[in-house]
Amino acid sequence: MINLVVEAFLLEKKSDLKVIASYENENRNDDQDDQDDDDDTQPEELSDKERKERELKFRTVYGVLGKLHNVVVHIRASPGRTKQFEQRAGRRIPLDNRTRWNSWWSMLDVAIKLQETVGWYITENLDSIDRADVLSPQDWSQLRTIHKFLGAFKSATLKLQGNHATLDKVLNVLDILNLHVKKTLVCCMTAS
Repeated sequence: MINLVVEAFLLEKKSDLKVIASYENENRNDDQDDQDDDDDTQPEELSDKERKERELKFRTVYGVLGKLHNVVVHIRASPGRTKQFEQRAGRRIPLDNRTRWNSWWSMLDVAIKLQETVGWYITENLDSIDRADVLSPQDWSQLRTIHKFLGAFKSATLKLQGNHATLDKVLNVLDILNLHVKKTLVCCMTAS
């Protein structure tokens, strides 16, 4: 149930999952190509046009989260850029996936902690990052709001995992999450 609620929050339509699924399938195929000893060909890289189309899809479907996703993909797309970022930040930002909503939360959680380094990275790589993916102060504010909203679902997931989850615990947590969603909607509507 928690997964369904968060997916509904993250995605406007269930069909939007195809955007990230296509990205994951391509990366999985690339990994298999890299491991195939009989095939000396390198995996094909996306053309600039294909890369820009995919970045646009992520921005369109996921909004500010899509922009963050595109920046993280940019960091991880090159061993040199990955190393450059890791040396400055001390770690990588995990990349989201379609099977676990909390992978989006993890990406967001680490990126917010490393906001200064992400900003530095974007500035250092403006020549190769799409300008539409540059994260503004308003974007960071929105990312922190999303992080806070999803934090309750992350806590609920941790509380209910394992063998000690009982029906009364589940129902109580779902009631709390329902109040959290309603409170958030009221706050958002009064802020508009």
